[in-house]
Amino acid sequence: MEKPLDDGKKHVLEINERLLCSDDGLILGNGDLSVSVYQTVDRIIWRFGKGDVWDRRLDLSDNPTPITIDELAHGIKDEGWKCGPYGGAVEALHGTDNPERMKEVCQGTPPSEKNRPYPCPKPVGELVMQLPPDQMNMKINQRLVIEEGRLDITCSWPSGLKITIHSFIPTTPNALVVHWEIENWSKYTLTGNKPPVWFWLYRWADPPLDEYAARFDADYMHGAFNTYYNPKVTPLPPPSVQNVDGLYIIEQTFYKDPLFPDGFRYWMAPFAPDARIEPVNMLPAKEARIRIMPKYESMEGWLAVDVPTSSDQGDVSAEFQKFQLAFGENPVNTMIKWQEESEKASKDFWSKSSVRIANCNSERCFT
Repeated sequence: MEKPLDDGKKHVLEINERLLCSDDGLILGNGDLSVSVYQTVDRIIWRFGKGDVWDRRLDLSDNPTPITIDELAHGIKDEGWKCGPYGGAVEALHGTDNPERMKEVCQGTPPSEKNRPYPCPKPVGELVMQLPPDQMNMKINQRLVIEEGRLDITCSWPSGLKITIHSFIPTTPNALVVHWEIENWSKYTLTGNKPPVWFWLYRWADPPLDEYAARFDADYMHGAFNTYYNPKVTPLPPPSVQNVDGLYIIEQTFYKDPLFPDGFRYWMAPFAPDARIEPVNMLPAKEARIRIMPKYESMEGWLAVDVPTSSDQGDVSAEFQKFQLAFGENPVNTMIKWQEESEKASKDFWSKSSVRIANCNSERCFT
């Protein structure tokens, strides 16, 4: 592997505290697939986002008939239509013989946008790494190495236990790769027959709009979504766990639209050498979840999560098959190769986006 850049020649975002929500998380991505990495008390969480994962529904059924240019010219020139700011009162300065039509075309944002939560992007799901739950007073160091496209997280405890997590997203395939290493595990024993760390991959069910609006109003004292309620608005179908040729994946489907007449869908497909991958029964919560359990004695491991979508050539199944075949006989070597390619691509990209000014105070140079 190519020697890493010296710290003096690269940009590193370093944070020595937990980032408690996905909005504040450190970002990895390749321009299509991304993750925001954040934490809870004893978990590391990667929240996935993808450029083509949208609820593409466009419901124009409540919109007024589009106005013609002649109708608009007549309204402005002959009737003197005047619209108040921010959806205020509408009046005809010269009078009008059709006040209802004037109001509906001058109302501002049409119902298809004002009373619908879509079209909109959707979160893909999350990968969660469970840290040893019986350890207290964890210290965390997070280093996002910009020019290498890699996030390094080190968790340490007074007991001497140390867990280092490296994660990146290669240029191809569209997958998150996580590599973890554990030191000094033998200094204590966790109650129960569990490994030091384990993982969940999951996608929650879309809530009904009225439920989401009520929670948003209660949490933030803002009724932004209360006016969106409409019985025509429905959540996405619940996600599901599927068995594809003996491998478990999570599938989220979308309603039909002009671009995808059979409906858009994506998968979250985990691959972890020497780990047990199994479904978790979350039907009562309408959630899809997969558990990934490394072996008890494993002090190091690799994990990849592929996110194929209907936008891929051959749909999700063909892209997933390519992902499987890419691992070959030595999956770890393949993921190391992806990391090398990812770091090289990141260095090449950022080398074209840099500015060097010798002996110059930046504030004086740019003000």
